[in-house]
Amino acid sequence: MKLASIKIILEKYSAIEIATSIAQLDEGENSVIQIEGDDEGDLMTHLLAAEWIINEAEKNRTEIKVELRNYTARVRKSIN
Repeated sequence: MKLASIKIILEKYSAIEIATSIAQLDEGENSVIQIEGDDEGDLMTHLLAAEWIINEAEKNRTEIKVELRNYTARVRKSIN
């Protein structure tokens, strides 16, 4: 997981574009969202993270940056 890639997705793409790209990858198609250097597995990880962050921000009525921090904290906790 590359935090920089998730940030790029969050900055450049809408929730609809992210969901569409996830569906495309699920169907074995090429995603319209491409992050330089990432393979399809990494891209899917980053897209799913971005989708989770957006959904949490909407649900909790918080800013994206708050939910991005929450997401990274959850990942760190799961590793430890």
